Amino acid sequence: MTSNFLLGRINATHQLRYRLLPYIYSLAHAVYAHGGTLQRGLAFDFPHDPIARRVADAFLFGPSILVAPVLTYGATSREVYLPGGGRGGAAWLDFYSGRAVESGRTVGAAVTLEHVPTYVRAGSIVPLGPSLQWALQRGPSADPVELRIYRGADCTTMLYEDDGVTTAYAGGGSATIPLAWEEATTTLTIGQRTGGFEGMVLRRTFLVVLVAPGHGVGPESTATPNATIAYNGSTVRVEI
Repeated sequence: MTSNFLLGRINATHQLRYRLLPYIYSLAHAVYAHGGTLQRGLAFDFPHDPIARRVADAFLFGPSILVAPVLTYGATSREVYLPGGGRGGAAWLDFYSGRAVESGRTVGAAVTLEHVPTYVRAGSIVPLGPSLQWALQRGPSADPVELRIYRGADCTTMLYEDDGVTTAYAGGGSATIPLAWEEATTTLTIGQRTGGFEGMVLRRTFLVVLVAPGHGVGPESTATPNATIAYNGSTVRVEI
């Protein structure tokens, strides 16, 4: 029973890793092409927050996700500082519950073996792929992609793709799709695709999810997205 219990927890982490591949891959491209960073201290994005400059037990994973690792054996909770300032009205949303939390404060977060405390900045678009057992299980452009929108401010991001195997990206074998959210009009724009590569999915489906308490949370696919968009590479603008 113990092995089955632990296996279930490992599978949950495995699922989250593969569902986050579109986000991770796009971050990796930003590192390669623009000198970005995958992981950084809170002060990197919140230099004017004096408390953020002192936090040494949490990190930002890309511009949108804050992770607070569990560093104490057997812990069932831990305190997490959510830095203030910047976009989104300085708010955060709990990745596992969808609950909005005011920034600039320290909150108590429950800890289980299934996940560590994870928060997403309001004013973020986080792309998630389908559940996979290995990266190229469905080819280089897994479909559909779930776009989780963490409301609170206008935001833009770029979805990056390549064949996932070769170095053809260095010679231009890749594609990018710009994504933009307008908070005032609750409108999502999926822009014109640029570039291409062998094996690319020409027509794909985007499942748009406006994150709210209990909706669009955790690593599982969202059963009832707010909108389904058929995309063929041309700009699509949809009011959600």
